[in-house]
Amino acid sequence: MEQDDGDLKAPDGQSLLAFLIPRISDLLYQRIDVEPQTETPAYRCFRSATSAFLDAVQTGCGPAVAAQPETHDAPTIEQVESGSQIRRHAGTLTHAILEAMAKRPSLYGTLDPAQLADTWAQELSRMGLETPDIPQALDIVTRAVTQIQRSQHGAWLFQAPKSHDAAELSIMRNQTDKPIEKFIVDRTFVENGTRYIIDYKLSEPENDLTEFLQQQVGQYRSQLLGYHSALNAEHPLPTKLFLYFPLIDHLEEVAI
Repeated sequence: MEQDDGDLKAPDGQSLLAFLIPRISDLLYQRIDVEPQTETPAYRCFRSATSAFLDAVQTGCGPAVAAQPETHDAPTIEQVESGSQIRRHAGTLTHAILEAMAKRPSLYGTLDPAQLADTWAQELSRMGLETPDIPQALDIVTRAVTQIQRSQHGAWLFQAPKSHDAAELSIMRNQTDKPIEKFIVDRTFVENGTRYIIDYKLSEPENDLTEFLQQQVGQYRSQLLGYHSALNAEHPLPTKLFLYFPLIDHLEEVAI
């Protein structure tokens, strides 16, 4: 983006930013379930926006003091709300970037998170994220994209075009005697006669990976089944469902 007399010019039509800006505006109103909803103490710590946010993600709620009782204060409402905003906006921007990568496979090898950091920070600000929170959100986005670019899972998902490929696909399911349901599918494509439906999650485990994955599958399985039902109603195909966690480079299959 260029600036002229204090006004921002529209980005070049061929640029990544030109693709991202209109999509992000839509995604702000369409994205749901960006964050897990389980309100455990560990999760409250994970969401809280503090100066030690990144350390807390890795190590828990901070180091214990030897030979003293725990005296950690619970996160304030403001901290919890701020942490939730950080994770939500980071998720929105990451989804938009991954949509661009899905639609333009050349970006998988050429997109440079370091070069785009200022642009992404500006976009997070435009979304409404407070300035002190932007570095934390930007770190999440950068880690996710960087991990994808180094990953075999990422290469499979984004390096080459797919058949019947769609990203951030809006679909509806109409059931008898029930309200029409609208879904946004992060990614779906067909490979070797099988439809793949993939939902991206920016969650990270605090401790045990197996327990974390079981919790995530339990939480999101019905959502993925809804996607499967809606797509299968139009074009029945053998289908596989996955949750993809780019921050830990894990692809978890979900049973139908």
